[in-house]
Amino acid sequence: MDGNATETNVSLNTSEQGVMNNCSEFYEFADGISNTSIWVETIVTPVFLLIGIPGNILTLMVIFRQRKNITSTAVFLFMLAVSDTVFLVIGTLIDWLSIVTDYHIRAANIVVCKLFEFLYITSAQYSSWLLLVITIERIISITVPHAYNRICSPFRSKLSGLVILIILVMLNSHFFYGLWNPDEDEGPFGSKCGPIAEEWYQTLWFDYWPWVDLTLYFAVPFVVLVVGNAIILFKLIQMNRENKNKNTNRRSTSSITLLIVGLNVVFLVSATPFSLFMANETSIYGWRDEVMCTDLAEYEYRDRVVDVTVSVTLVLSYMNPSVNFILYVLSGTKFRNEVKALLFCRALGKENVFAQ
Repeated sequence: MDGNATETNVSLNTSEQGVMNNCSEFYEFADGISNTSIWVETIVTPVFLLIGIPGNILTLMVIFRQRKNITSTAVFLFMLAVSDTVFLVIGTLIDWLSIVTDYHIRAANIVVCKLFEFLYITSAQYSSWLLLVITIERIISITVPHAYNRICSPFRSKLSGLVILIILVMLNSHFFYGLWNPDEDEGPFGSKCGPIAEEWYQTLWFDYWPWVDLTLYFAVPFVVLVVGNAIILFKLIQMNRENKNKNTNRRSTSSITLLIVGLNVVFLVSATPFSLFMANETSIYGWRDEVMCTDLAEYEYRDRVVDVTVSVTLVLSYMNPSVNFILYVLSGTKFRNEVKALLFCRALGKENVFAQ
């Protein structure tokens, strides 16, 4: 009996040791996932901020210096730089500071909550729609070039940008009514900066608004950009075949067109993963929660997987408003020369950097 008991104890001890080793390996893996999420949000985000904010400001200064000779494309790119800067400062920077300081800045007071969330969402949507109208402008430029100057004037660019902004402001104006719940310390944003407790607004906020926002920010621009870029690339290939001897104006137009295609590709690459996550948010969190009451270790693992997925896709979306300046610099010598002239206080160039 004693021998059997000893063998049983040894077997149990070996089994328990194996379980402990497996648990140890699991928690090391789970901690690695959690650390990845923290690293992405706290380290990668500032890189985009350091590139995006100064880059957009330099873009604004270059275009503003050439305001007397501004083109339709330059008007849109000026608006895009303003919108991207607002997004990076009000959205990305505030979110990053909230993470590193462990203080939810948007929950500071009712004015900050409503205004910052309104500017954050509106600027993201506005940048997407500016890319949409820039793409349409490029299509007009290469399909009916003889009518381009008549259709796409700087005045009409300003007017169309203003109309889009007014529509988005009206659609997002509900933030000023329904976004602040002082009785909710841990609301949907992890703070008081969440929807009011009225049932109709809760229904709007959770059931309908996410789809409206996704449509405005991603779905409609995505369709137009994909179709528009296909048309643009087809026409460019056709033009290259038909015009063996390119003149200076043709090269300039192609350079600007390729720049717009580059801007669109960056948007599609950076915005698509996070938008797909948001579209499938209910299913993803359902996958996490289905083991909540049956397997705590599995639930913790899935929770950290979801957490790192949110972090990676969200930070990737920050690339879109951050790297436009780099694309402008790479697009041609005119923009690079104007940046040098601006930094070294030299005279303004004669030709607009975004001339047709």
